[in-house]
Amino acid sequence: AEVWEPRTNHLVWLLFLTAETFGRGLEAAVHYQSLLARGQVVTLGREGEHLLVQVNRVADKLPITDNQIEYLAGVLVRLFRFSTDGLFRLEQVRFEHPYRGEIEHYEALFGCPAVFDCERTELVVGEEVWGLPLAHGNRSLHGQLTEMAETEYSGLETQGFAAAAKDAIRALLSKGQYSIDAVALVLHVTPRTLQRRLREDGTSYRFVLDEARKSIVLDGLTHRQSPEDLARAAGFTNLRSFRRAMKRWGLDGESGDSSGQ
Repeated sequence: AEVWEPRTNHLVWLLFLTAETFGRGLEAAVHYQSLLARGQVVTLGREGEHLLVQVNRVADKLPITDNQIEYLAGVLVRLFRFSTDGLFRLEQVRFEHPYRGEIEHYEALFGCPAVFDCERTELVVGEEVWGLPLAHGNRSLHGQLTEMAETEYSGLETQGFAAAAKDAIRALLSKGQYSIDAVALVLHVTPRTLQRRLREDGTSYRFVLDEARKSIVLDGLTHRQSPEDLARAAGFTNLRSFRRAMKRWGLDGESGDSSGQ
């Protein structure tokens, strides 16, 4: 994060940089962030007279580590400073994980006190930061980019909630943490809301789980993975259950299982 250089290589970043003020740019980027990453990686909050930029643990292909959370927080701060010609200032940075040593590195990067073992990871800023003008603000360009983002965002919405649930399950299966509670946590909904929204999409958690497993197996078959590796990746605890699923999917002749078991 200390050596990262700001890059305007994605529509979401450009939306932020071309807004007239820091607050408007950040609100636009947060609204359309699903064009860049699955789930609400960044959310906004308030605490008295301070505004909070919250960095959330949203799983994709791998679990989110403490290192990644710290890196993302550092990158955001460097981007915020770049966009405001160095005027952006933090009041405090909070991390939900424990202190890991060398506090001077944290305070040098963030330019403020760093606190650990907090309820969540968040950047604490004063209200005055929201009104800071952005160095690359361009109302006309920002309007055009917003239209582009809205078109792409609408396309994502048509995929339905079931597609998001399937992606979340795929990310969790190999870790054996694919309970409905775990998937709901990744999607930032309650288990009851998860079930309701899947019903609205005309499906169920069990069906989406099965589809997620099948898609993982199909991907693995193209790479000629062994039955053991395929079963593990799809979250099966034993080969017998895996073989039954393969038969149900019509893939029982595709696994390359020559063990005879």
